[in-house]
Amino acid sequence: MLTAKTAVAAIGVILSFSLCAKEQPTTQTTKNVIESVVNSYVSHGAFEGVLLVSQSGEKIFEQAYGFANYDNRTPISVNSSFQIASLSKPITATLVLKLKEQGKLKLESTLADYFTEFDNDIGRQITLHHLLNHTSGIPNHFTLNNWFNRDFHKVTTEQAFVDVIANMPLSAEPGTEYNYSNPAYFLLGKIIEKVTGQSFAQSLETNILAPLNMTHSGVGLGNTQSAQVIKAHQWQDVGGYKREPDNNYKLFGAGAAIYSSADDLYRFDLALYGTKLINEQSKLQLFNPDLPYSWRVGKLPITESRNVNAHMYDGKIKGYSSMVLRLIDDKHSVILLSNNGMSYQLKRQLVGDIAKVLYGEPAPNRENDVAFALTQAVTTGTFEKVLTDIQTNKYTLDEGMMTSFAYELFWSNLASKSLQLFAVIGNQFKQSEDAKHHFAKACNHRLVKNLEERDAICGATL
Repeated sequence: MLTAKTAVAAIGVILSFSLCAKEQPTTQTTKNVIESVVNSYVSHGAFEGVLLVSQSGEKIFEQAYGFANYDNRTPISVNSSFQIASLSKPITATLVLKLKEQGKLKLESTLADYFTEFDNDIGRQITLHHLLNHTSGIPNHFTLNNWFNRDFHKVTTEQAFVDVIANMPLSAEPGTEYNYSNPAYFLLGKIIEKVTGQSFAQSLETNILAPLNMTHSGVGLGNTQSAQVIKAHQWQDVGGYKREPDNNYKLFGAGAAIYSSADDLYRFDLALYGTKLINEQSKLQLFNPDLPYSWRVGKLPITESRNVNAHMYDGKIKGYSSMVLRLIDDKHSVILLSNNGMSYQLKRQLVGDIAKVLYGEPAPNRENDVAFALTQAVTTGTFEKVLTDIQTNKYTLDEGMMTSFAYELFWSNLASKSLQLFAVIGNQFKQSEDAKHHFAKACNHRLVKNLEERDAICGATL
């Protein structure tokens, strides 16, 4: 059976769940410990944004940290809206399933049923089911030559983008492999428009946002960002943060253009436990452990002998970073929204630390973690010193965390720092094939081709 192994591995499937006869801490104690954990990340510059934590379906922690706009030092509030990037996909998938329940579409329908551009052998093979679970074979948008050119987003209409997608060679035969695809979800958004006679934004409002009273959510499509959405920021080379220009989300569409607040996502989370939003049959499809509709479905390790059933998904785009963790056995959740480019590994670590606290376990001591040291180094302008300290074993090293951080430097256009860190990772983890692969990939990245230090750092890798 075809399974989304990559997606499930992101949560971790290790041991069978075991019940523990352990006295649970009070809600106030849990809240205090969560606050202490989050403060350790905030004090090291590793998190800014909003965190919301619920326990047994009840909100117990909701705090905002940092600035909505560094230019005028406007603080973030708990009601602030953030672009949630690919966290849009589980919401879009839910909308598709709701429309299926209303009889407006069928999951077995094909692209050829909706688009003349796909009226061919390939289009007649790719179903909505394939689009939803990332087995359509349609590649991700990063493979497009012009994707990183801002003019491409300005001049390419949504209809023209359908043509572009129709001409992309498939990465695999439909239904045979899991290959993450934002263009597949863009097409789902256009299908939603065709079957409802409304824009994707209007259909989302009618079927999900309004019924759940998600008043701080919507869809950002053009160059003008909604006034509700706070500004995104990324590291700058001299230290601190710089504001990112507003992004044009029209070509991300249903796959990554939704914005929301933590409280709105909490409302969405709770709705998925009942049948007001979608019925039980639809939820079985949404959370299918073999091929979920964008959610990662698996087990999260709390201790070496205890794992809990979890649904997780995240998003990241141009300084915005988001994650929702649902611990469904006990109706706990952790919702994270950030506007300063938090990496996947770091936000996963933070929500994982909070999950341990929710189950009465002590959070790990992170004071000596390399991720904290690197974050502080970039924001304070001491990056080279920390790279030296890493090589003298001053910090607790984690290859995955360091690799994720190095890619974050690329996305912040700090290519030189990224290349230096990839070289250090390769040196510290000499036996790791992953380290070698990522170093070689970094040496050939489009952003390093003109760096003066490239030849010296990469050497024989080039």
